Formats: sequence, C-alpha cells, structure tokens
Amino acid sequence: MSSVVYICFTIGNLLALGSAGVALVYLRENANQRLLTAAYWLACGAFVSLALMLALRSVQWGLVPLTTATDSISLMTVLALGILVIQMGVDPMQRGLLCFHLPLLGVISGLNLATGLPALGEAPRPLSSMLLIVHVGLVFLAYALLALAGVNSVAYARQAQLLKHRKTTGLFQKLPSLELLDKNLFQLIRIGYPTYVFTLIAGGFWVWYEGDTLSPTWWFSPKVGMALAMLLFYAFAYHARSAGRLRGPKLAHIVCYGTATLIALYLVLALAGVLNYNFYGAAG
Repeated sequence: MSSVVYICFTIGNLLALGSAGVALVYLRENANQRLLTAAYWLACGAFVSLALMLALRSVQWGLVPLTTATDSISLMTVLALGILVIQMGVDPMQRGLLCFHLPLLGVISGLNLATGLPALGEAPRPLSSMLLIVHVGLVFLAYALLALAGVNSVAYARQAQLLKHRKTTGLFQKLPSLELLDKNLFQLIRIGYPTYVFTLIAGGFWVWYEGDTLSPTWWFSPKVGMALAMLLFYAFAYHARSAGRLRGPKLAHIVCYGTATLIALYLVLALAGVLNYNFYGAAG
C-alpha cells in the first residue's frame, strides 16, 4: 500500500502544478476558455489523487493523518482544491478566479512534493480523542476557507483597480464582476468564520476534558493569542459585512491586509519556535 501512497502523492502534486501552469498560460492576452476548463479538470484530478493518498495513509496506519507537516500541507491543499472544485463547478462564471488561486496552490504543492516524500514513510502521531480530531480537522477547513477569502480579496482589489483606470481588457475580462467577487468573498467568510468558531469550541471542550495534557498556563501560549486575534478579526469582518457597513472595496482591502498580517505573524512565531501550547512549561 505504501507504494500506492507515494504514487498518489506524486501524481496529485504534479496535477496541482500542471493546473497552476495552465492557469498562468490562461492569463495571456490571447488565452482561450479551453485552458481555464483544462486547469479546472487538472485541479479536480489533483483533489482526487491527494484525497486518496490521505485516505490510504489512514488505512495503512490506522490513524487519522493530521500530525506530520506533509499530511498537514496535503490536507490544506485537498480542502482548498475541494472548495474551489465545488464552487467553480456550481458556478462556472467564477472560474476566472482560478488564475489567482491555482498558481499559489501550485507553489505549495511543488514545495510539498520536493520535501514531503520521505515523511510518507512515517506514521502519523495518534490524537488522544475524537474531540481533538474534530478540533484539528476543522481548523484546517477554516484555514482553507479563510485563506481562499484572502486570495479573493486580492482579486477584488485588482479588478477594482483595473476598472478605476478604465482597463477593461486582459485580466479584467478574465475575472468575474466586482459584484460576484464581493458575493464570493462574503460566502467564504460566512462559512469560514462559523467553522472557526466551532473548532475553537471543540478545542475548548477538549481542554476541559483532557486539560492535563497541556501546561497549567496553556492560555498564555502565543498560539492561543493568534487564535483569539483571528477570531476577533473575522468576527469584525463577518458582522460588519452582515450589517451592510463593510462591503465591496472596504471589505476586500480589510480582508487582504488583515489576512496578510495574520500570516506574517504566524510565520514569525513559527520561525521563532513558540507556537506550542506547552511553551511556558511542561504539561502537568
């Protein structure tokens, strides 16, 4: 079974790279709609192959593959591709957004393919309970939804800039209308924000029942601070948009800069090695 896992992992990431390449070619001035359709179906293939790889790893080890870096990146890629495949399948008018999403996912898949093969021979670490599995799984789903929202905000800002400068050819013709981009952005936040709230609730219940696995001062962890910062930011974006006080370019710019800031903070903390619940002491 391990050889099939390697094959699915390799094929899935290569298909993701291929879809990114086709999406970039589509951006050319004379690109045609067939390229965008090809990019979509390559993304579908990447989703199926990587999802199958994760399923086979789960069967192979009898554990949910959520703990290694390779599995985590693969799961994020699968979830992001799945959301895009469903979204673009339901509304083909939005497929122009693939030229923004797929190149980024292609870079991630390329890095995962270059560095992740050796880790496929390692068993995932066991998670202590179903609550923790739900918590971790939903975290990845929320991250995927909100990351796609961040990319959509960039697409909106770019489309608005082109319209402001009266450039109605090239990229402008390939992206959906500003109205559709705004609707798409809010849909992702409307699903991603409650998902993130629910995963924090699941995490809270897990701590309540199994808090002895963490440090007594786990709530001072930078990871908890990041979680609260994300919660407050997306709560503001969601409720302000729902009340009609934040939409269009204002929503796009706030989500764009807010998402970039959160990612930068996360990377800084990760490189500093402090994103750990036990940072202030060993678990009791």
